[in-house]
Amino acid sequence: TMMGGKIKVASEPGRGSAFRFSAVFGLASNQPSQLTMPAALEARSLAGLRVLLAEDHPVNQLLTRKLLEEWNCQAEVVANGLEAIKRWQQGDIDLILMDIQMPEMSGEEATANIRALEQQGKGHTPIVAMTAHALAGDREKYLAAGMDAYVSKPISPDALARAMHTALEARREMHHDMLAGFSFASAVPAAVRPAVFVAPSGPASTIVPAPSQFGMPTTVDVARLLHLLGGDTSALTEVANAIRQDIAQRLPHLKLAGETQNQALVRTHTHALTGALSSSALDRGAAIAKALEAAGRSGNWPLYQRVLPMFFLEAEKIDLELKKLASATG
Repeated sequence: TMMGGKIKVASEPGRGSAFRFSAVFGLASNQPSQLTMPAALEARSLAGLRVLLAEDHPVNQLLTRKLLEEWNCQAEVVANGLEAIKRWQQGDIDLILMDIQMPEMSGEEATANIRALEQQGKGHTPIVAMTAHALAGDREKYLAAGMDAYVSKPISPDALARAMHTALEARREMHHDMLAGFSFASAVPAAVRPAVFVAPSGPASTIVPAPSQFGMPTTVDVARLLHLLGGDTSALTEVANAIRQDIAQRLPHLKLAGETQNQALVRTHTHALTGALSSSALDRGAAIAKALEAAGRSGNWPLYQRVLPMFFLEAEKIDLELKKLASATG
């Protein structure tokens, strides 16, 4: 934690345990070796892959697209499940990155529709599930829904590269005649199918600590953000401006939600902010947004009104830091 990293474990009885850790370091003065860069070996073999990204949040769209482009993938972006199905039906898609919670149609519904159509003779397109709310049992649920791999947000380059490889391997093992007359789940049991699983964090607490107790820096972790972008320094300005715009657009909605005690409005905007800020190495802001979401979901409006000024203050600090970053890299 003191190094700005995390350690996680995913364990399943009878199959084993996977331990993962991350640590944040500064950039070396010289160009790092490709062999030492995170996910470099796995990402290298993804070059030329035609990837459809189904994601509704503009910041997450930008971050993931930039990373895919850094890996020399051909990336296309759609904002919901209906658009994902429509684009997939046009062909020339090698893999789909499918967000779970989207407007119009969720990622699970879109996957079910695609798998049903595939049973009519359309092959098998690898699908990687992406979710900000990773809970116990999600892995099995998403695999049973027809997805080939699963990764939780905020998404790291390492985890995403491994998930994409897992999904591609699942396609190589899948034959159309195995699917004829069967549902996806019955044709390939979830228990024997490989998957990438990132251990979920605990549920949001309704107890909100003082700002100094979050134990996370207020400013942007530029080194980690650059790592999330695959080392592409040219993308920093675009990402910083996208985050600033997104936060500015959502602040009035958060204020209105508190005044009208609108839980639906709270869920929509706090969920989006939590995911985008986490994905952008803004952990402190994400933690406060998550606390806002928990207060709103539980209907604890006095708590919501106490946390809201904390988030507005944090948003102001984030905006200043991102403005400086955009100016420095622009």
